[in-house]
Amino acid sequence: MRERYKSNSSMLDLFLLLAMGFVVLFVLAFILIKPVDPKQKDIELEEHLLVKLEWADEALGDLDLWILLPNGEILSFKNKDRGLATLERDDRGSVLESMIVDGEETLIRDNVEVARIKRLEDGEYYVTVQYYTNSGCAKCEDEDFKVTVHDGQKHKDLAIFTGSVAKHGETAVLKLTVINGEIVSYEKSDRKLATVE
Repeated sequence: MRERYKSNSSMLDLFLLLAMGFVVLFVLAFILIKPVDPKQKDIELEEHLLVKLEWADEALGDLDLWILLPNGEILSFKNKDRGLATLERDDRGSVLESMIVDGEETLIRDNVEVARIKRLEDGEYYVTVQYYTNSGCAKCEDEDFKVTVHDGQKHKDLAIFTGSVAKHGETAVLKLTVINGEIVSYEKSDRKLATVE
């Protein structure tokens, strides 16, 4: 066999060609990556309006969000689905706030209720907060809360209302007026919706 055929340079050429191929593919992939448009919005929400009720995570009491819709129907823990309006979760304070993780019970403290309204109908919306106590809350007292009204289409909070509600009581929070599918005003309300025992 001749000496010139005993060289390993052909193997080096093959590795060099493979390396160059990977570099070319990487550059092409990098060029084809679509840049993020800074004008692009976040995730589009179907909901026009979100109403969020929050109270202290360590609180034992059960606060409930009530909303009177323009058609006269009431959205609450008793009626969680009213056509275009839905109460996402009936948070019951300290009740059912644990889960089993690796065989151990873990508490999840997050006292939040959210109502979603997919399309705004013309008329007035009323929002109240009720203190619905449960048997595990014999020592519960007045509870502070925060209600946030969020415009899902414009991705911004319209208003934040804070207040307090007495045990077995109800606090009127908000009156929202909609004309031609647009929110024209929101103000403090004195109208109560829940039947307090």
